[in-house]
Amino acid sequence: MTILTISNNNLSMGISTSGGRIVSFKIDDQESLVQQGIQVGSTFWPAPQSLWGWPPPAILDEEQYDVLEHSETCIVLQSKADDKLAVKLQKILTCKKNGIEVTYKLVNISEKPNQMAPWEITRLEGGVTFYESSCQLESQSTCDIEQLGKYQWYDYQPELLADPVPKIFANESTGWLANAHKGLLLIKQFTPVEKCNVAPGESEVEIYAHQDAANAYIEIEQQGAFEVIESGESLSWSVLWCLSRLDKQVTIKSGNQLLIDHVHNHLKL
Repeated sequence: MTILTISNNNLSMGISTSGGRIVSFKIDDQESLVQQGIQVGSTFWPAPQSLWGWPPPAILDEEQYDVLEHSETCIVLQSKADDKLAVKLQKILTCKKNGIEVTYKLVNISEKPNQMAPWEITRLEGGVTFYESSCQLESQSTCDIEQLGKYQWYDYQPELLADPVPKIFANESTGWLANAHKGLLLIKQFTPVEKCNVAPGESEVEIYAHQDAANAYIEIEQQGAFEVIESGESLSWSVLWCLSRLDKQVTIKSGNQLLIDHVHNHLKL
């Protein structure tokens, strides 16, 4: 396994050639992603999950990627062809003004149209996850969320979780998903998707809460539009990752206006 790193001022992101997983996202030396267990870092799956069931497609999620480019400001990895899904996947990491942009490029290798949506799954140790949306959760959600005004808040407390598997499905966000934990604020920015363009059985924003307190982590996830990819064509979707330190006086709790202000200050950059 080889880990390639890209740096942008005091931010750094590491991506593994095994599975093309983003295995590190740091500000200075402080890590934001899960580092232990099988659910390490951040990965990508095609949506909906009904295309492949479980486990995730190994060629995209676990197997070796080819390095197409590696410089101080850009990394490009490409998977082998997944014949079952009729796609191959490129992951492109690029330095931007206030973060690191991750672009996913799904290439249709079949002789007929293909339809799917991009899906990014990012594993964090815990904390408070929040986003902006005035819509209620989708009916398939198995976990509650706290709605305060225009914002939805999820405070991960694994010791309080019980069956069924806790997962949140939500739509009509304003194009960002944030997590505050251990003094850090991670923001992922993406193009909002109207509910009518979401993959069947899925949603634009999804949050999975692992129930085992001895192996605690959450997955904060977002999806792009469910689109037709013509033969030989590709679907590209980008997510801007931003990471910053919170002032010590900022309490990490649901509804804290200072957390919202911090997000919106970043969105203006």
